[in-house]
Amino acid sequence: MPFFSFIKNPNVSPYKRLQGISWTHWMGTDSTGRDLFSRVIYGAKISLQIAFYSVVISSIIGSCLGIMAGYFRGFFDTVINFVCDILVVFPDVILAIVIMFFLNKSMTSLVIVLIISRIPSFIRVMRANTMKIKQKDFIKTSKALGASDIKIIFRHVLPHLTSFFIIQITLSMSSAILTASGLGFIGLGLDPQIPEWGSILSSSKSDIRWHFHLFLGPFIVIVLTCLSFNLIGSGLMEYFDPNNEQ
Repeated sequence: MPFFSFIKNPNVSPYKRLQGISWTHWMGTDSTGRDLFSRVIYGAKISLQIAFYSVVISSIIGSCLGIMAGYFRGFFDTVINFVCDILVVFPDVILAIVIMFFLNKSMTSLVIVLIISRIPSFIRVMRANTMKIKQKDFIKTSKALGASDIKIIFRHVLPHLTSFFIIQITLSMSSAILTASGLGFIGLGLDPQIPEWGSILSSSKSDIRWHFHLFLGPFIVIVLTCLSFNLIGSGLMEYFDPNNEQ
């Protein structure tokens, strides 16, 4: 079908420009005649890839640092907390904007920015829960029996942190998508020709006042995607809650 072949090339503009929402164009067309629905569907791959890569990498780095800080404490914990406090002072979007000024517009740069902005949340979650687990009797018993710190971390601490790790990844996906879309909207994300969700909104800014459909479709998709990840995260929190009898 022509529709599916068109999705493969979202920059083709065979239609009349600025058409409204219809059965033919579910989200209308933009100022160059490109079908918005096709661009949003194609852009989902790009936006979700950016969020996924940034969240996975930041989760690994942040979790390792958080576990080490919470378990070993001391000077290392002090340094990690100090760096986190500095980063947490700035909201994710503000921190991302500052960093993007020093980087080129590319997917790699955007992923790096999101990694830096997401690491503190993983550090804090893993550090706090590691400190709680370290006080458990089975950890003290393992130490009394001569188990090494590395063995205790891998055998006892990590399995108890799995649920927190999964929940934090799910919740971080929505914030990563919002941050990436926000940067794209203000012109600090990817090139406007790349159909990333924020870039799609940014390329339509000059026409949004008179053609609201340019904003409505992509905005609804972004909101529903972020809401879905938040609901999944909330469901996982309830599922892994030890106080839940079901």
